[in-house]
Amino acid sequence: MMQSKNTVSESSRERGSAVAKPRTPFIVYVFGILLLLVLASGVCVTERFMAERHTSNVRAETQNQLYAIRDRLEHVLVSNLHLAQGMVAAIAMNPDLDQADFEKAAGALMHDDSMLLSMSAAPDLVIRMVTPLSEGFPALGLDLQTQPQQRIAVEMARDRKRLVLEGPTELVEGGRAFVARMPVYFNDGAQDDVFWGVVNALIDEQRLYRDIGFDNLNLQSIDIAIRSRYLPAAVGDVFLGRPEIFDDNPVLAEIPLPVGYWEIAAVPHMTVADPMLWQVRTVYGGVSLVMLGVFFAMFRGVSAAALARAQAEHAQHQLALSLTSLHEREALLRTVIDEIPDVLVLKDKHGNFLLANETVARLYNTTPALMVGKDDADFGVPKDMSDFFRENVQSIMQRGETDVVFEDSTDTKTGEVRHFKSIKKPFKDAQGEDQILVIAHDITDVVEARKRVEESEQKLRTILDNVDAYIYLKDTQGRYLFANRSVRNLWNATMDELVGQGDEAFFDTETAANIRKNDAVVLGEGKTLRTEETNEIVQSGEVFTYQSTKLPLRDERGDIYALCGISVDISDIKRIEFALRESEQRFKIAGQAAYDLIYEWDVASDSLTWFGDIDGMLGFDEGEISHSINSWLARIHPEDTEQLADAVEQHRSSTQPISYSYRIRHHDGSYRYWSDHALPLVTEAGRPYKWIGVCTDVTTQKLQQQELEFRAYHDKLTNLPNRLLLSDRLRQAMYQEVRRGQQLAVIYIDLDGFKQVNDTYGHDVGDQLLVAIAQRFESVLRNGDTVARLGGDEFVAVMIDMADTAKAIPLLRRMLKLIAEPVLVNNLVLQVSASLGVAFYPQQEEVDADQLLRQADQAMYQAKLKGKNRYYFFDTERDRSLRGQLESQERIADGMLNGELELRYQPKVNMRTGKVIGMEALIRWNHPEEGLLGPNKILPVIEDHPLSIELGEWVIKEALKQQDEWRRQGLHIPVSVNIDGTHLQQNTFVMRLQALLAAWPDASPEDLELEVLETSALQDIHKVSVVMKTCQDIGVKFALDDFGTGYSSLTYLKHLPAATLKIDRSFVRDMLDDPDDLAILEGVVGMATAFRRNVIAEGVERIEHGSLLLQLGCELGQGYAISQPLIGAQVPAWISQWTPPPVWQQQKQISRDDLSLVFAAIEHRAWLRALENYIRDVSQPLPPLAWDSCRFGQWLKGEGQKRYGNTDLYSQVHASHDKIHRCGEQLVELVKEQQIVAAAALVSELHTLSDSLLASLEILLNSEPPERLEAKPLLQPAVLD
Repeated sequence: MMQSKNTVSESSRERGSAVAKPRTPFIVYVFGILLLLVLASGVCVTERFMAERHTSNVRAETQNQLYAIRDRLEHVLVSNLHLAQGMVAAIAMNPDLDQADFEKAAGALMHDDSMLLSMSAAPDLVIRMVTPLSEGFPALGLDLQTQPQQRIAVEMARDRKRLVLEGPTELVEGGRAFVARMPVYFNDGAQDDVFWGVVNALIDEQRLYRDIGFDNLNLQSIDIAIRSRYLPAAVGDVFLGRPEIFDDNPVLAEIPLPVGYWEIAAVPHMTVADPMLWQVRTVYGGVSLVMLGVFFAMFRGVSAAALARAQAEHAQHQLALSLTSLHEREALLRTVIDEIPDVLVLKDKHGNFLLANETVARLYNTTPALMVGKDDADFGVPKDMSDFFRENVQSIMQRGETDVVFEDSTDTKTGEVRHFKSIKKPFKDAQGEDQILVIAHDITDVVEARKRVEESEQKLRTILDNVDAYIYLKDTQGRYLFANRSVRNLWNATMDELVGQGDEAFFDTETAANIRKNDAVVLGEGKTLRTEETNEIVQSGEVFTYQSTKLPLRDERGDIYALCGISVDISDIKRIEFALRESEQRFKIAGQAAYDLIYEWDVASDSLTWFGDIDGMLGFDEGEISHSINSWLARIHPEDTEQLADAVEQHRSSTQPISYSYRIRHHDGSYRYWSDHALPLVTEAGRPYKWIGVCTDVTTQKLQQQELEFRAYHDKLTNLPNRLLLSDRLRQAMYQEVRRGQQLAVIYIDLDGFKQVNDTYGHDVGDQLLVAIAQRFESVLRNGDTVARLGGDEFVAVMIDMADTAKAIPLLRRMLKLIAEPVLVNNLVLQVSASLGVAFYPQQEEVDADQLLRQADQAMYQAKLKGKNRYYFFDTERDRSLRGQLESQERIADGMLNGELELRYQPKVNMRTGKVIGMEALIRWNHPEEGLLGPNKILPVIEDHPLSIELGEWVIKEALKQQDEWRRQGLHIPVSVNIDGTHLQQNTFVMRLQALLAAWPDASPEDLELEVLETSALQDIHKVSVVMKTCQDIGVKFALDDFGTGYSSLTYLKHLPAATLKIDRSFVRDMLDDPDDLAILEGVVGMATAFRRNVIAEGVERIEHGSLLLQLGCELGQGYAISQPLIGAQVPAWISQWTPPPVWQQQKQISRDDLSLVFAAIEHRAWLRALENYIRDVSQPLPPLAWDSCRFGQWLKGEGQKRYGNTDLYSQVHASHDKIHRCGEQLVELVKEQQIVAAAALVSELHTLSDSLLASLEILLNSEPPERLEAKPLLQPAVLD
């Protein structure tokens, strides 16, 4: 085109050189403007065409992706809905299922592969069953009709008899789910399609989206949205994606639901411009520039040249428009061909491709352009298949007729074989050559579906042919469409012989008419029919009875198109039933002759069949009593119901014979006593399926028995329970109270003054008084309480549920007041009172009913002793103590008789000189079970008991005997013996003591010392003083034992002529660490000195104890640091080798001026012990940490400084004490910071410092007077950092 324009311009210029240039016509300018418009229009048209073509391709791709999503979503959703509908079938078969059955059925459906979150059942639209069932599930009992949001869907499902899918809805536990409402209809035997309720199933929304494979689909280029529509005009909310997508000209697809459908919309993410657009724009731009250049060159030419140029340009423009139009039509045709989803190819007579669309190109994994000129074999199609394609098209072209064939092709990319329905149209081109147009529709999905249907049908046919039932289908005219093998064998006919025939071909006329009549109910009225049919087979003449179920089959519009029948041969069952009826009649006649009633209980159905006049026996009209076992249980007496209900449940599986007696309600409201016995009929597995039993009315015998029992267990005079019944009820009440965690009170009641009434007015009046009082007891009794008469004027009340003693007091006062009110008997006004003894149960120790009565009886006597007309509570603690003490006393007495008691002897010595001043006789018990026991297991038990006197004399006798043995060995050893206060205060004490001494003529009274416990409460101290003085007159000495622990120390010391004071071991034991004990001990020593008494310390367990006692001026002592108690035979050897520790021999008594130093050392030990206690347990008191706040620090500042302040040793003691307190402060901080290791190390350092301090104090104590004291080097304590 450009070349022709240049040629015209050059010829115009050649002509213009010979003639004058003409003026450029106005048309040239117009043409120039038109040319610009044409170029611009061409650009716009081209761009629009390419944009439409690109948009069409994008929508096609969007549609392909959308259909893939639609198919997958529909498959997953429908499969889960079909799974959930299995519960509808389960309920329709068993409308009376309970929670357990529901959970079992749901468990088979809600497996791991399903998306069902939960299922619930709402009979009569009220949710009664849920699975999985969680505690406090809020939906149980919910009436769906009262919920506006749920009622619409539920009523729609009920009215349309179809599943309604709603949602998704928000779940309480988080997430969302779709809710499937499935109506349940069943046949109750009287009518079909009885509405039962709905089944609700929750489908997990997120798992639904995940399982359809959103992550695996190519969704990067499209956006989708989904909404639900129940009716054509009802648009639901968008529950997935953006709602605006439906307004953006989307590609649409639908998923049909039983009611309504889901609508899916898809749009591409963004429209990308066609990459060819800029190439077209570039070409058009270049052409436009060239055209404008030529136009301006021509503008200066002559008019003729301009005219010629304009004509040429016009012609060229027309040509361009024609070409553009041609290209547009070609592009449109190409687009249409490529957008066709079916395969479209054009082949020549050799079978080579002349044209192919995108669909076949994708199948062959190539492009349409590359397919031109090649045949199928060039793209991986097997040779035999490609040869078939070529021969087939050549054959069709030869015939010249359009043909439709079914053929397969292989996807060269995936290797998958696809099935196609191909339309092949032969024709001739403009040159007369044969060509063929092939359009192939992919029917792979249809073929696969047909195969699955055929396989499913084959399986179904196999199942139907092997079931033990006659199954058949009929059309609306009663002609057979199908019959299973059982039917075909019955009529000895093939399927082909049977299909299309009516019942008259196989049954007699009457039977066929009855069958048509039954079929009409199903086909005409749409009802499901269950009936028995008796049919005669024409071929054999045999008569059979069938249990037939016939139901209508409906198409999608709900119209009936066929009848399905299932018949079971029950001829044998009918014959058996007839025989059973005869047997039952014989059984009934025989049973009624022996029993009042015979019954039959069917375990599976819980039905009772009665043989006999049960209605008449219970006073009802005939047929009024239900045959349900639950109805029978409802007539049982409430006290017997639980037992019978448990028996029913037990005998559903147990085969043990039934044997019960119970009360059953009569029509008049009274109860009859029945005796019931039954035996089971069992299955092959040994489980009972039916029970045969007999019932006998035993009311008369039972009433007679009750009368006899009442007389045996009740008092004849008052009709109150007697002792026998009381004992039984008390035992039961005791058991019940323990189980309930409550307590009961047993009240023993004895009338005060009743004997006087009997003696004055006679026994008849007395009996009437007892009856009147017995009747009054009824007013204070509560449900469960018992009052019984034991005999005479004694009663016992058992009152249950007594929370505590305080709760019983108002009841006891009311009972006393009630008994004390006057009674009118034969015009006599009589009045008595009562003494009440109360015992409670349970107690700390186990007691039985008889013991409890005895306790109440004892308490009643205490009430009488305290003045009568009152109540008294039994003291269990005192009784238990007394009983335990009595048992121990008896055991000790036995031990004395059996020789189990013995004496051990502990030496008493002068700790400074080592002289043995005597032995203390200590009792020991060689218990055969518990081993060697000390005096603490003996003496407290027999204190103030006569046994203590006997034991005291035994000890004196044994001690005198041992002294005699030592005397024969040449040893003169005084012995001290402990004497109980009760023994000492006996009038015969002195006489008995003299008799014991007389029994040992060689014994010296001066060698016997009697130790009196300072803790003994001596009632007559003057008398005891006289006894002691009398004993002293005959030579026996006395000592006050455990001095300082009693309550009359000074009184005893002043009035009792005791020569020796024995300091209690408790003061000696703790004096090294406790300043208070040291002060008491120092005071006792001073008191003994002031009263001119000897003093001896017990409990000298350590060498340090003896040293400190010697410093304080107490030289006599006994304890384990000296010797443990010895057997008498060991004493001589011990005496021969005994030597006091050297430190005792060298220890001097300190002056009173140095006593403060001893106390200071003890104060320091007490401070250190308190600090260690705090470290172990921070809840303990923290001792003062400042050096001058503790008692030792106060001594340093005060008396210590006055007496020792001018010595170097005092300064060292002061420095050590200061370091100890600083160490203590650091230690407390470490403990607070829980630095355990560092604290342990510091404790060791603290003890080192403390030992150094105490050593310095010891030097101070034992050194010369301070004025002559010189500084001496001490062990330097570790220095604290």
